Amino acid sequence: MLYHVALFAHITGALMYFVGVGLEVIVLGNLRRAQTVEQVRVWLQTGKGTIRLFRLSTALILVAGVYMTLTVWGVWTPWIDVALIALIVFNALGPLVNGRRFRAIGQAMGALGSVAPGGEITSDLKRRIYDPTLRTSIHIMAAAALGIVFLMTVKPDLVGSLATMAAAVAVGWLSTLMPDERQGAHVEVPASVRV
Repeated sequence: MLYHVALFAHITGALMYFVGVGLEVIVLGNLRRAQTVEQVRVWLQTGKGTIRLFRLSTALILVAGVYMTLTVWGVWTPWIDVALIALIVFNALGPLVNGRRFRAIGQAMGALGSVAPGGEITSDLKRRIYDPTLRTSIHIMAAAALGIVFLMTVKPDLVGSLATMAAAVAVGWLSTLMPDERQGAHVEVPASVRV
């Protein structure tokens, strides 16, 4: 019975983690489509809860996962070890990479002071929003999370587990090579056409 409760908590944590990654994808996409300072402010506020969501989801995943590992699977199970290391690495990198860059966007907003809500986005703010490392990090985290789900489902040996995570990271990175909003980011609209 306790195993099934732990499994439920583990899966709930994984679902919450995907919600967090999805929210970061949505926030970044909308930041890149924002036309005014106020729109940037709204989307930054929307994304502020993700850090708590990631912490709670990670706690559920780890506590339940450790319980199931100790009671059923064993500590030296390759797919569990690789998934655990990946989870720890990406949860450490999230605040260091994504958190730092979202804070930099917030600081650039703060530097604008009391700019009118409809004010134009400055080139510095736009540069921070279009930071390629932020997009790459979010894509890799999403793909790595799918890789971990694959490990939990298929339960491969060590070589298969390492290959799965390498493939997930590669897919996440390759997905950033697809066209995005950046293509239209630097197109200048003539003053006579601006609303």
